[in-house]
Amino acid sequence: MKRFVVGLLLVGMLLSSNTVGINSKAPVTVKPSDNPQNSLTWAGKYEGSIPGADSEIKTAITLSSDLTYTMTYQYVDKDSAVYTDKGTFQWDATGEMVTLSGTDIPNQYKVGEGRLTQLDMDGKPIAGQFADKYILKQTSKTADVTDSSQNSLTWAGKYEGSIPGADSEIKTAITLSSDLTYTMTYQYVDKDSTVYTDKGTFRWDATGEIVTLSGTDMPNQYKVGEGRLTQLDVDGKPIAGQFADKYILKQTAGGK
Repeated sequence: MKRFVVGLLLVGMLLSSNTVGINSKAPVTVKPSDNPQNSLTWAGKYEGSIPGADSEIKTAITLSSDLTYTMTYQYVDKDSAVYTDKGTFQWDATGEMVTLSGTDIPNQYKVGEGRLTQLDMDGKPIAGQFADKYILKQTSKTADVTDSSQNSLTWAGKYEGSIPGADSEIKTAITLSSDLTYTMTYQYVDKDSTVYTDKGTFRWDATGEIVTLSGTDMPNQYKVGEGRLTQLDVDGKPIAGQFADKYILKQTAGGK
């Protein structure tokens, strides 16, 4: 009888151990604040020499927090000319890779602590004995925006409110997504029941406090705060006066 009881206890312990093991393998959701985009001071200049088909390429890339970049490169084994590309870049959905627009492929880089790693034509890590030659090291940093709204708030989500218009109150909803796209719906409640929709991309300013929406005729600059978007005037300044608080959209749902 004692052996039977001991056997049951052992079985119970094994089952418990297996359960813990199974639970420990449950997928972990990575919070946006844990990725390079939101946790690293990535804005700055990166430099290095990358292998080319017939020449080493001396390369420097400067990433700015307003999602623009400047790249200079020189084919050191061929001539002394220094070429420059400029444009915008976008983060992927994971917040770990950037894609530069306005320059030839390869144009994708994985962002790490103090480094950019060039990826291959398919956006994959370059393997082999020369893999470490495709790393650009960060040599300078721009303004630290770690504590900005962009990097310290859970800003992705839906914001709603009613904003004053010239001849009608405008019921407005804006959804900001972490891939830097947005959807805006608005209705002139004192005129008709039509609901209009604008979609596009948005960018952060250099301070990480203000977003500018592209592809809309509506006011397109908003200051991001804790659980709110505050519409700015045509000059990107806060709207003053007794109705200032009417230009605030409150966050009603989180997003991705």
